[in-house]
Amino acid sequence: IEQQEYVLESMKQRQRNLYLDMDRRINNVEAGGRNKGVVAAPVPPPNTTAKVTPPVVVAGDTDGQEAYSKAFALLKEGQYKQSIESFEAFKKSYPNSKYADNAQYWLGETYKVNRNNKAARDAFQKILSNYPDSPKVPDAMLKLGYLELEQNNIALGRKYLVDVSTRYPGTTAANLADERLKLLDKK
Repeated sequence: IEQQEYVLESMKQRQRNLYLDMDRRINNVEAGGRNKGVVAAPVPPPNTTAKVTPPVVVAGDTDGQEAYSKAFALLKEGQYKQSIESFEAFKKSYPNSKYADNAQYWLGETYKVNRNNKAARDAFQKILSNYPDSPKVPDAMLKLGYLELEQNNIALGRKYLVDVSTRYPGTTAANLADERLKLLDKK
């Protein structure tokens, strides 16, 4: 049983990491390569419990790129608690950084991966309210739609998906929203 639990946990961790990697790549393409400076750390095997102190301010890091990259690397490593702490510290230390919207988005993703739907919803909502011109808005709206559907708030979930599809046609987020809407229509 222990061996099967380990295999199952390994599969779950790998699935989370693949999802995050795919999402990062899609977001990088949509942002026109804006995040090319972000270096993702290799993914460790499951059950790794390395302790990392979240960066608050990195000397010489005036726009927060290095601190953002470190927080994102923690996320990629599956160190979700430390990643959340790092993204929160980043937001406080670099509130006007060009990476602030990305940090807010990935904070939402981290909460979503951890199944903390309320915190994820709040994080994605902040993108809509605090960064209305961000390229992360369609993705945040998509994730809000998914979260609402997971909570059986079908009408609100559908509204988010329709909004993404109509306001941002041709984007990956709109295409994913359209796919989910088709699935909803089949039910």
